[in-house]
Amino acid sequence: MRLAATSLSLFLLASLASAQVDDLAPRTHTFARVGGRPLQLDLYQAVSAEPTPLVLWIHGGAWRGGSRKDIPGSVLDLVRRGRSVASIDYRLTGEVGRWGDEPVHWPAQRDDAKAAIRWLRVHAEELNLDDAAFVAWGASAGGHLAAILSLTNDAPGTTGSVGEHTDASSAVALGVNFFGPTDLFAMDADVTDPPGSAIHHDAPDSPESMVLGVAVHGHSMAAIREHADDPTGAWPALLDLARSASPVHAVAREHAVPLFTAHGRRDRLIAFAQAERLHRRLQELRLATTFRPVDLAGHGFGPDIHREAIRWMDDRLRKSEIGPAATAGDRDHQGDSPSDRR
Repeated sequence: MRLAATSLSLFLLASLASAQVDDLAPRTHTFARVGGRPLQLDLYQAVSAEPTPLVLWIHGGAWRGGSRKDIPGSVLDLVRRGRSVASIDYRLTGEVGRWGDEPVHWPAQRDDAKAAIRWLRVHAEELNLDDAAFVAWGASAGGHLAAILSLTNDAPGTTGSVGEHTDASSAVALGVNFFGPTDLFAMDADVTDPPGSAIHHDAPDSPESMVLGVAVHGHSMAAIREHADDPTGAWPALLDLARSASPVHAVAREHAVPLFTAHGRRDRLIAFAQAERLHRRLQELRLATTFRPVDLAGHGFGPDIHREAIRWMDDRLRKSEIGPAATAGDRDHQGDSPSDRR
């Protein structure tokens, strides 16, 4: 039997398995305030005479936990290679009441992340950042958010009103999604045996139910899906909320930018088929999508996959294959690439 309450800790532990590198000292900035509390980012500044590309790192943790302090060493190593890195806060579903009366369910996570991008863009000149070369990268719940950012950017209705710079663009140029959820309606349906699943995603206490606000309205992911054709009551609004939180459904073609997705075939926390769904959808829309299946990996990767993602990012930044104009006709499907031999 798969119990969300007990298995959630596995999701958190796997999502937070990040190296902390202490020899790079960040500068901490407050990019917005919500309910009287600061939302902050840590900026690891690359030394360069020219404005630097920026990687926006988004931590995992089932949208419930985690910290901006948890950053893979491979991401921080980018600073030594001329890429600045910003690791951001966003509201977590485990923080009920800590933001005053402000909600901690979707779209709070998306809106906070976009507020961080806007703040960085407004301050790009003084921070020596190239605001045309912002890259969103995350793992697990952070991968989900990186995909959402990359596939919606400034699309109407997706930018929120967090922070003081709501007139600035919240767009990124590229996105990297490591094993993030892509279709909240199909999280359980996509599970195969093997490898099976450690989480019952439809349960009321699942990460998906919690990020959609079950604590407020009382409806689980299962209940929302079961009312897909119900035009009464709160169901249409809840269905729209779940779609807006699912990259497969939220993608806005005219605003989407190239996305690199990597997912382990043995993942027991987020089914591998979630990545396949997103890749197929982007292909159908003729959008730039690079898919890296990792045969022997579960919910986490070794350094080889990080290096592949960095090469992909560097190649596109160097060739200026970034932004919505680069999406039409891009055929980056990597198919069954060599496995990560962890």
